[in-house]
Order: sequence, then structure tokens, then C-alpha cells
Amino acid sequence: MVTVYILINCTAGKTLSAAKKVAKIKGVKEAAAITGPYDIIVKAEAADLKDLGEFVIEQIQAVEGVERTMTCVAV
Repeated sequence: MVTVYILINCTAGKTLSAAKKVAKIKGVKEAAAITGPYDIIVKAEAADLKDLGEFVIEQIQAVEGVERTMTCVAV
């Protein structure tokens, strides 16, 4: 199991709605709107790095309002 933190930049005005949508995605353990250079931080789990890549591209980046993501793998 791979634990990751995903930092998300959103379209202006879409942060709260995007955070709520992301929080409902299977594999997401926590999602919170934050202050600073990123708008949302997500804690998630994936079976392996291949599943992680698919998860980020197909699930997280598909949410309306998500512009960019940075994935940080916990070690």
C-alpha cells in the first residue's frame, strides 16, 4: 500500500466544491481546503505506484476546478 499526499491548485472560486468532490473519491482518506500556495491537500492510499498514477490522472485531475496536482509519496 502506498500513502500519498496530493497538493492541488484550483480554479478561482472552485476550491470548496472541488475539495468536497475529491473527499468522496474511493482511496481518499482526507481532503481539506488550505491556505498557502496550494488550495487543497489530500491524503490518499493506492495499492502500488501504477494504481497511484491512474488514480491521480483519472480520478483527482478529472474533478471540476482542479487545475494542477503535485503528488508526494510518503516514505
